[in-house]
This record gives sequence, C-alpha cells and structure tokens, in this order.
Amino acid sequence: MTADALIEDATTRSQALSARRRRIEETLDLPPRPKRPERDSETDWMSRARCADEPAERRLAFVAVARQRDARDLVTTCASCPVATECLADGRRSHLSGLAGGLVLDDGHLAQDRRGDLAFRSTAAWHRDVPAQLVEPEELVDLAREGGITAAEAARALLGDDEPASVKFAGTVLRSLVAEGQLEHVPGPPRVSAGGRQPGRWVIPGEEDDDA
Repeated sequence: MTADALIEDATTRSQALSARRRRIEETLDLPPRPKRPERDSETDWMSRARCADEPAERRLAFVAVARQRDARDLVTTCASCPVATECLADGRRSHLSGLAGGLVLDDGHLAQDRRGDLAFRSTAAWHRDVPAQLVEPEELVDLAREGGITAAEAARALLGDDEPASVKFAGTVLRSLVAEGQLEHVPGPPRVSAGGRQPGRWVIPGEEDDDA
C-alpha cells in the first residue's frame, strides 16, 4: 500500500470513529462542548464533590484514567455524587481529560473505550449505570467455559446488543479465536419444523467431547 493510500485509509478510519463518537454523545444527550475550552467562574460546587473527600491516590486515578472500562471502580463514587451533573458539564466545557460525572473524557470528548476499529461501536459502554457491560474479544474465551457461547450472546457481551450487524461482527471475532485454537465451533441441532439448524455454540476445545 502506498503512503497516500495509507494516509487515506487512516483518515477514513478516523472519520468513522468520530462519527460514531458524535452519535453516542448525542444519544447520551451530553452537555455542549465548545470549540475552545472555557473555565467555569462558579466553582463552589467542587467542594461538594464526592471525590473531594477521597485519598490523594484515588483522586489522581480520576485524572489518569483513559478508558471507560478502566473506570469501573471509580464510577461508584460518581454514582452517589451530588454534583455529578455539574462535573460532567464542566469537563465538557473545559476540554477535560479524565473522569467527570461518571464518564471518561478525552479533551472534553468521550474517550475511546476500546482499541482501533472496536471503539465507539455501542452506546452501552458509556451508560454510567452499566459501565462493565462490554468485554474485550479475548474475554469471550472465559465466557465460553460455562457451556459455550452463541454468536448472539457474544454480540451482547462485545457490543451491548444482538442486532444482525453486531452478531455478524461477533461471528468474525469468534472465528478468529477458533483460528488461534482458543475456541471451536459446535453446530447446533437440526430444527424440527423449519429445517436447517439451530444456532451453534463456540466452546473450549475438547470440552464438548468431555461432556459427551
């Protein structure tokens, strides 16, 4: 691939991620983010923040965290904070990087929750009441240890829904784990009335034989 083609490909990926991020920010109805950072002249609310009473090491973690999935423990503080709304609005307005009002921001935008093309695929990752819903692809192996996992179940774990596009993506991830020898596919049983087969399951290699 030529240098121009690489640049064009990177630009296309960046634009796609930005579009997904904007969609999720709109879905979550986040406070506005001005083009230039603005400072709030009214800061009395900060003294009422729940994190103000946290140890210094934990307060530093609020600033250092870069992904929503890494803030699972920290958002419990935000959930009971009386000024979480003001904190999020200030984070957006000031182009903050870190945790604000239960959401991890990067320059005031939602921070990428996952790497590369997996980022911003589902709104679920940023819902503050379900911060731990999404998993990394390799974690599907652990989920498959209890009787296997279907493509729809994998889609819900990876992306937060089982829409056709999500199931298709999950199937691609599962097949890559098969290629790596971490999973194997077991076809589903035949359908009694409609023909064809029921959805298959992905299991740990050898476990299906052990259960037989």
